[in-house]
Amino acid sequence: MLLSSLRNVIILSDESIQIYSCSKARTKFIDSIPMDTIDFEEAVSNCLLKQGRGKPVVILNGMVEQHYRKEKVPKVTIMDQSNVLKRRLSVAFPNHPIRAALKLSGEKTDKKSINYLFAAMPSSDIFNKVVNSVLKAKISIVGVYLLPVEVAPLAKKLGSKLYSGEASNATWTIMVGQHRGGGLRQVVTRNGQLALTRMSPVVDTDIEPELWAGEVHSEIKATMSYLSRFGYTPNDGLNIIVIANDSCADILERVVDIDCNLKVLNAKDAASALSLRLGQHDDLRYADTLYASFLGQVSKFVLPMETPLISQFVRPRQIASLATIALLIGTAAVGFFLFKSIQEGAVVKDKLLIAQQQTNALQEEYDIELEKKKKLGFDFFTFRSESMGE
Repeated sequence: MLLSSLRNVIILSDESIQIYSCSKARTKFIDSIPMDTIDFEEAVSNCLLKQGRGKPVVILNGMVEQHYRKEKVPKVTIMDQSNVLKRRLSVAFPNHPIRAALKLSGEKTDKKSINYLFAAMPSSDIFNKVVNSVLKAKISIVGVYLLPVEVAPLAKKLGSKLYSGEASNATWTIMVGQHRGGGLRQVVTRNGQLALTRMSPVVDTDIEPELWAGEVHSEIKATMSYLSRFGYTPNDGLNIIVIANDSCADILERVVDIDCNLKVLNAKDAASALSLRLGQHDDLRYADTLYASFLGQVSKFVLPMETPLISQFVRPRQIASLATIALLIGTAAVGFFLFKSIQEGAVVKDKLLIAQQQTNALQEEYDIELEKKKKLGFDFFTFRSESMGE
């Protein structure tokens, strides 16, 4: 957990990226770099090296273009599973090289197949430039992830902290938050797993809370129109969590007329509920800092994306690292056996020394006894010679 809490998090949006520095003490917003910045890659590299101190990087895709589909995959042996999934993913998303499959739990299926969530993203210009920036700076990449998929556990955990009683057993949760790079992100979960995500443009203002709240309400109602297709019924229970300024809380609670358990809180209060700490001067109406803080410290991600661009650079490093580890293990093994041999040799030497000391003591005792017998008139050597002569 100590190593996982020392990271930089990059959140990609369609026109810019946001960089956050995460540590055990707090998560701090570093910079927002527009896509049209002159020498964009150099600016990103310098930011990660100087302000981010070269810490490993988590890349979160928060852009609009993300692709999801639910697929049934035939059950096969463990040896064949990886190849089957790769083949099915390439058929499902032939034009999107960055893809992955997530096994869905708790869903009914027949005995011959397994339900998977297939996900993919395009190898966009901004993504390629960000990856190149990190690799050129020789900073390690923890991985590439889709923000909605990774935020689903955050929504589940936050809901468990905010709700009690009957509301805590709700099947559905909608987490609503505005990106610093623009756009309103809605992450809808069913039993803690991603069911739907929507990204829509809204006014980016903190001086007209009623205007913002009205647009958010409209977008939530639009999302509700989709839920029935996913099996939603009012009896399932619905929690809605909105990250917003404090000034918007009362307005949203007044205008939202959906049958739900509504909670509106700013990013800092949401982070406190999760025992996370944010930087002092961050804008608390954006949800990005909360996402970065949570995902900057997790030890295991939900769905690592297979990324060819990163693999061609990372795999040689991984092979070199494994070779180095193997060499270190071999050296340690040789050292251990050498130490053990030296230790065993020292034990044998000590035993020989003790035996020699015991022999000398016996010889000395024998000589003393022999001298005593001579004084009494017995000469054992003469007696022994005569006995042998007979």
